[in-house]
Amino acid sequence: MKLPTCATCQHSFSYQESIQYYWKRKCPACETKQYLTTKSNVRTSIPTVVFILFPGFVVFNLVDSFWIYTCFAISFLIITLLVLPFFFEFSNERQALF
Repeated sequence: MKLPTCATCQHSFSYQESIQYYWKRKCPACETKQYLTTKSNVRTSIPTVVFILFPGFVVFNLVDSFWIYTCFAISFLIITLLVLPFFFEFSNERQALF
């Protein structure tokens, strides 16, 4: 897996810059706004389903404690947020979601 690059200046994002994309949405080199491509939107939705929804249903049915379920859910959320930058692909223009 590789990290994304800016669609304007071809700057290769570091892992930290990719994580910061969640709230900045700009290239750190040229400061242009970056948008996720349609392909990237689809690719980022797959890990979300795999890491959050599916294990959530399994754990919820196997574990009786609400607190254990909550810990599993938070753990899967953190794992998903740490993995998602590897699925990002940027464009200069906003594209359709699907």
